[in-house]
Amino acid sequence: MRLFCALAVAVISSTPPPAAADETWLVYNDTARQRIAAATCPFEDDAGHFYCIALDCAPDGPLEITVMIAGGGPSTDAFPGIFAVDGRTFAALSFQRTAQDDHLEFRATHDPARHGGLIAALRGGGLGLLILDPAGEKLGQTMPLSGAGPAIGTALQGCAPQVMAELANSTPPRVAQPAAALPAPVARAQAEILTDCGQGTQFGPGFAQQHDFDRDGILDVLMRYEAVQCAAIASMYCGSGGCGHRLHRGLPGGAYDDGVYFTAHSATVTENPPGLVLETHGSTCGLTGAAGPCIQRLIWQYGNLITLPGN
Repeated sequence: MRLFCALAVAVISSTPPPAAADETWLVYNDTARQRIAAATCPFEDDAGHFYCIALDCAPDGPLEITVMIAGGGPSTDAFPGIFAVDGRTFAALSFQRTAQDDHLEFRATHDPARHGGLIAALRGGGLGLLILDPAGEKLGQTMPLSGAGPAIGTALQGCAPQVMAELANSTPPRVAQPAAALPAPVARAQAEILTDCGQGTQFGPGFAQQHDFDRDGILDVLMRYEAVQCAAIASMYCGSGGCGHRLHRGLPGGAYDDGVYFTAHSATVTENPPGLVLETHGSTCGLTGAAGPCIQRLIWQYGNLITLPGN
């Protein structure tokens, strides 16, 4: 697995990590630095490029988060980084570059007083997002969190008792069960939005709706961007023509199609025929001035989404 090749830059010992059914996150023993770390590499390719994240503690030191990148990366040596887990954002970490010859490496110290809840969220969440330099280059990287709970738990055992106590006091008790995974299109959309909008962005309860629009027995996904409270620009996804919407049809086996994006003032689910009624800008129907909105209908026929003429 190329994950171990990428993590070799951190001087991994020859001791193999414990076997796991889900190896998205792994534990490795960094004997050179006397640390036990939890790590994941959400991006790797055959050219040797990678993006890896590790959490560990120095002996008697604080918990640190390290980002290792080969191929691209931030152009500055110090910047903030925002973590989000399943759409919830946390206080910015302060990353500093450390000296490495063959890749970029940036390290931040976790402060339980400022970043309370982050570690618990990583251990129990479904999808993580790290945005480096959110006010500048906005370099975002998503990471599945399957297997993160046990791996981070093992790494924390190498932390000083004081660090463990601080983490325990800063995070609320959690139910020991896996978090419900977001549908893949929703997770991707939220990651893109958080990259654009930054820390403090919120997703209202109406952002994502699952419904069997085409009546094939498989749930589809509709996202309404009017429910996004964008921290950077309040009207990021809305304008005179309405707000953005994205519709993905569910496919057998849990997959989704590439989806369609459209702008509308409203999108109402209909049952007969199955589909959506859209209220869009009058110009969509060739109307001008105060002639009123354009009413369009989206329906499925034989698995294809068809737009019927407006008004």
